[in-house]
Amino acid sequence: RRACEEIRSVAPTSKVALGGTAGIPLDYIEELYKLNGRVLFDIMNIHFYSVPKLPEEYFHVELGKLKDLMSRYGDLGKPIWITEIGWPTSEEIPGFNWKDHKWRNAGGVDETHQAIYLARELAIAKAHGIAMFMPYELRAGEWRRYDRESDFGIVHGNFAPKPAFAAYVAGIEMHTTGSTVVRSDIRADGGV
Repeated sequence: RRACEEIRSVAPTSKVALGGTAGIPLDYIEELYKLNGRVLFDIMNIHFYSVPKLPEEYFHVELGKLKDLMSRYGDLGKPIWITEIGWPTSEEIPGFNWKDHKWRNAGGVDETHQAIYLARELAIAKAHGIAMFMPYELRAGEWRRYDRESDFGIVHGNFAPKPAFAAYVAGIEMHTTGSTVVRSDIRADGGV
């Protein structure tokens, strides 16, 4: 509340984005709405990772649930930004059980699948009318071989593009401003 008040006092015409949430925490967002938090932001902003689930299994459904929640609180007119999304290309640690690890529940994917999944997430985002879609991150740090956090980038540490960079550029070029038909009839369960 205080941050929003400060921003609007200094720049009254600026748009305030909700701090990027980790995933789509529907309970948290609903609690924010119950506290009339909708007046404190102009843009719904999320960070979303579906690893290890496929985009169609999770991303599509979760976006539908978010839009349903925003609709229940009369907030569906606000743009939705995704300011972090992506798939790591790190190698799995031999013999390490990712399923039991609290923060990293899956290893990476190969570069081809990173590109395929990012393209599918971009298409799903466009179908849902997402106003901003930003992969996490542009440049991979590549500082540790088995650390997935260092390999999300769509270009390598030396700026050589991964296939995901080409997929992202192609997806953006195919969906220039005004060329997308927004699907307002997508339900939370993925149906229409």
